[in-house]
Amino acid sequence: YIAIACSEHFIYRSSFSAYNVDDWDSWERLPIGIAGTAALIAGAFGVALGMCQTYWVGEISRLIGEYGGDIGFELGGSWAFIIYNIVRPLELKYFGR
Repeated sequence: YIAIACSEHFIYRSSFSAYNVDDWDSWERLPIGIAGTAALIAGAFGVALGMCQTYWVGEISRLIGEYGGDIGFELGGSWAFIIYNIVRPLELKYFGR
């Protein structure tokens, strides 16, 4: 979630003055959420593939060392950041919000 929130704030909004507080309860002015949903799903897959726990060892974490390496948090955050910044400009272009 933090990768998505930081992307929206620092890349697309750039300052606190870019937020219109009157829009919070108006569905017509809020973002559709396609980019956020896609990033959330991609981040969850990144976490699952990168985690190394007693109950689950992901495919990517198995490639790190003899016992695997727990990089689920890093993979999830980076994948969410990348997917959000690919899909969000498309959402702005086609939906305008």
